[in-house]
Amino acid sequence: MALESLMERGQLGEWREFARALEGNEQLARDALRVSEYVEDHASASLMRVLVSQQFPDLSPGGGEHASPSLSQILAPIHEEFRQSGMSEAELSCLIEEARDEVWQEKQRGKAAS
Repeated sequence: MALESLMERGQLGEWREFARALEGNEQLARDALRVSEYVEDHASASLMRVLVSQQFPDLSPGGGEHASPSLSQILAPIHEEFRQSGMSEAELSCLIEEARDEVWQEKQRGKAAS
């Protein structure tokens, strides 16, 4: 899957595949950072940059001693809120997929109108 497609409508499995492919692949990391600069989905672009910074801290802005927080640290408040909600993982997955589909369809309508 192309990086742009992953950031626009990638599923969890595809993000996991990307994370595995990223291990030791500096060129992929550089390409991912470049693409993350211009995609419209800022949340996905941020996730992409976090994954890259975990594998290659020197490539990411703020690398080295000023490294970005880990993905676990960033997501900790979200995990806690989810735990307290009582929602199942399946329910959350459905909710996320519905929201992503709505956003994707909205973007497609916008492109068709242009």
